[in-house]
Amino acid sequence: MSVCGVSQLFSTDLNECPPECPFWAPSSVWKYIGVCSKSANCKLYNPTLHFADVNNHVCLPCNVFGCVSCSYSNSDDSITPITDHFKKLPDFCIKCAKGYKRSNDGQMCYLVDSSIWPKLLRYLVAFVLLSIAVLIIRLLMDREKMKNNFNSLLSALKHQQMKMLRKSEPSGLTLYGLTIDVRKNNISGIGLMLYFRGLVFFSSVMALLFFSSLAHVHIPCSKMIRIFKEPFRVYYFVNPPDERRTFISNFFSENINKLVDDIFNFKSVDEAINWNVVEYSKEISSVMNVLYISIMAMTVVYLVSQKRVIKMYTSSSTKLKDLTLVLRNLPKSLTNENEIADMIYESSGVKPASITICYDLKRHKKDIDKLLESVEDMKAQDDGYINFTRVEEFNKCFTDVQSSGECFVTFENSSDFRNVLHNFKNGGIGVEACDVEPENVMWENIGYEKNINGKILGISIVTIGCLTVYSVVFFVPYAVYSISSQMKHLLEVVVVSLFLDCGNTIISVVLRSLITRAGIINSDVVEGYLMFCSYFIKLLNMCLNIVLSHIINYGGMHKLLSLFGKESNFDRPTFRVGEEVSFGVSFSIYMVNVLIIIPNAFFVLEHYVFPLVNSFLVLTLDFDARKASRLMEYSKFDVSAGYTNNLANITCCLFLLFLIKDRKQGCIVFLSMCISYFLNYLKDQFIVLRRSSRKFYSTWRLSYVTFVIWAFPTLVLAVCPHYWNWRAGEGSVNMIVLSGLVHMFIYGLILYVLFGRQTLHSNLRFSDIMEDKSSSPEQDLEYKLHNPLYKLKLLSRQYNVL
Repeated sequence: MSVCGVSQLFSTDLNECPPECPFWAPSSVWKYIGVCSKSANCKLYNPTLHFADVNNHVCLPCNVFGCVSCSYSNSDDSITPITDHFKKLPDFCIKCAKGYKRSNDGQMCYLVDSSIWPKLLRYLVAFVLLSIAVLIIRLLMDREKMKNNFNSLLSALKHQQMKMLRKSEPSGLTLYGLTIDVRKNNISGIGLMLYFRGLVFFSSVMALLFFSSLAHVHIPCSKMIRIFKEPFRVYYFVNPPDERRTFISNFFSENINKLVDDIFNFKSVDEAINWNVVEYSKEISSVMNVLYISIMAMTVVYLVSQKRVIKMYTSSSTKLKDLTLVLRNLPKSLTNENEIADMIYESSGVKPASITICYDLKRHKKDIDKLLESVEDMKAQDDGYINFTRVEEFNKCFTDVQSSGECFVTFENSSDFRNVLHNFKNGGIGVEACDVEPENVMWENIGYEKNINGKILGISIVTIGCLTVYSVVFFVPYAVYSISSQMKHLLEVVVVSLFLDCGNTIISVVLRSLITRAGIINSDVVEGYLMFCSYFIKLLNMCLNIVLSHIINYGGMHKLLSLFGKESNFDRPTFRVGEEVSFGVSFSIYMVNVLIIIPNAFFVLEHYVFPLVNSFLVLTLDFDARKASRLMEYSKFDVSAGYTNNLANITCCLFLLFLIKDRKQGCIVFLSMCISYFLNYLKDQFIVLRRSSRKFYSTWRLSYVTFVIWAFPTLVLAVCPHYWNWRAGEGSVNMIVLSGLVHMFIYGLILYVLFGRQTLHSNLRFSDIMEDKSSSPEQDLEYKLHNPLYKLKLLSRQYNVL
């Protein structure tokens, strides 16, 4: 006899409930499991059940979204047995949930004012079409303007092509072939090579996880979990006839009978599931140990190979910082390079090869950006056109700029470098080895390098505060609306998603604005810090969205209320494991969309659709040549964003190892990750070679930040075996924490051994570096050639603009 309120199997043999609780309440996630309940307690065990069917003695959900009390519009439908696959659910709503409005016919509950979306979409489409028509008519009426705009577009497209990455050949500058191996060929600096090598490593890790998912055992329960896309049915178990299966179907099928047999062998479903979880935990713990050791071995090999490439590159590349000192505390009136050179020669007997004076540019950040933009525009002009008025304006703007009391001093060889460093070490003038390459200097921050660590700590605290505000102001309203609405209209989905993206954009802008004002003079350090923060922000966003998608998939607001209600069922193994396995289903489906569908759809939009829209704007609007070129110019490839997305995705996927899942879910997620990295490699190579403006990635600092961040995905793997031991009753929480600490210590030691000690090349010479410019013809090698004021002075002297 069935027992009230206790989870049990609903089968051909066990399908009757006692008179005191005559209604069968199916589980919200299990297909064949439920409890016997009173009519008033239907939703206690499944938050979606709001109707007690007295004919079949079963609890059913309303077929109207947002309804909390319902009935059948046709009484004959209620007589249909629950074993009928086509049984209709109650379709007449008596009462809608709070915040919803009931339609007059009782067939719908809709959010108040939600009907605005289809109307707004029609108005928006009409406005866009009308605007396009007006612009086209305007062009056709003024043929001369159309001709000018067309010439502006051609000029902008030509400028766009000239800004792309090219190689130098006897016939001129040509584009690289799409089949070039960017891992081995230094086409734009070591940073780009290391990035693509990292993608190959991530793909290898995902391939290992994919094959391990094929190999290890799984609890045979996933076939008993409801799929949220399927219509609700009351399942009862029937022993299926023996069928011959192919090798593939046998490999991927889950043996439902195995779990059912276990349930029959125990007093209750809870005991059967507990036993299965313990046995699974013991088995998977051993698998996770092997997996962790294997991936750590792969990590060490990867780090060593990256170190070898870095060493090979730095031993033969142009590293000007190894011959450069930074002099501080100089008199601000000292702006003559010859006087500084004489001072150094008198003190050490060494004559500098190059001196670059730094200026106080903190208050001129916007002017510097405009200056550099104008210089680039003038360089790109084929006809040699120079805007003399613009140059005169910049000269007037920077007339009152003073020295910051610092300068970069470059020497001919390492011996001179060390002699000057030793002689000035104890003097009144501060001197230290330079740790930033010329192209990475943030000139506006020079002179403001005090208390940087304190500023970064403050910025980190502000970032945490911004994330808290973001969660309350942006994500909570987004989550509430997503749970409450079916989100059927495309415009509704786009607007709600843009609302959430607005919060992410605000955080990114605030964070970048703060860190660029912290006094850091190395742009790689700034990008590394931003990448580190962006990694955790993206990870937080993904985790929140996965939880949200699961709540929406399995009960919506009713699910949310049941999880945090007074009578939660978390203490029941059936409920906990059911939630865990169904969460794994939501997790895998969400990640496949994030990894495969969304990125590739956005790739097509960004690199094919948006350029066409920009071309149309140039043709129809009266842009001058400069604005048209800026609009059509490709953006530079962002290595930092690529690293962030890849690392956040892989970390999030590794959380799946903490869930009970079937073989198919694990295989699909990790195979999707592997395919995703393969596609990312191809897409990023295409973007670098054909859809981005050239940029020189001269340092490997961002790659080192990824080595540091990789400690967190491997930390997930390190604690996973001990987590499953704990679930099997053979471990403790202390062991989980201890394993994480030991892993972080070992990983930190590996990084220190490989990258903690830097050596100076004793045979490095400044003259050799200048002669080696052929290896990077697009790169200005001296510090002064990157200094904004030196650029302006050089341009003024060249064209006699005073």
